[in-house]
Amino acid sequence: MTTARCPACGASVLDGAPWCTLCYTDLRAPAVAPATAVESVPSQLTPLDAPPALAPAAAPATSAASLDLLDPLMDAPVATAADAIRGPATWPCLTCGASVGLEHDACPMCGRAFLAGANPVTTVDLPLVGPVRPLSMSKGSRAWLMIGGGLLIAVALTVVLSIVGLLL
Repeated sequence: MTTARCPACGASVLDGAPWCTLCYTDLRAPAVAPATAVESVPSQLTPLDAPPALAPAAAPATSAASLDLLDPLMDAPVATAADAIRGPATWPCLTCGASVGLEHDACPMCGRAFLAGANPVTTVDLPLVGPVRPLSMSKGSRAWLMIGGGLLIAVALTVVLSIVGLLL
């Protein structure tokens, strides 16, 4: 298996690939549309004249090369190298709207930290337990909380299924 390079982005592509898998640039040779012959129609026809006999259209060939010529709009690339976003990767500051480079932890314009103010849920209200702060709990405490919840659900399902079994 040999590889070539995409002329638009330089990515490695397989020889004979129809497009680049990175930037979707069309890598096929430009297709030449076959010339179609136009039949001449007499300029003056009377209602009694019969229309000229037209030759039956040839059935399209089914080879892979001719299938590309059937609908060139369907074979057009989705995007070209010109459509690709170029430039450094950035994150938007939620305060001032500036585009900040990924090498910064805070916005140089306003000083806001990355994702500052985006608080995840810090407390969870559990029945029979009360409010729990899972982010402030240790891993062991969270594991025991999950084990206890799993056991509580298992006991509840066992009771419900045994009651349903007695009723049937």
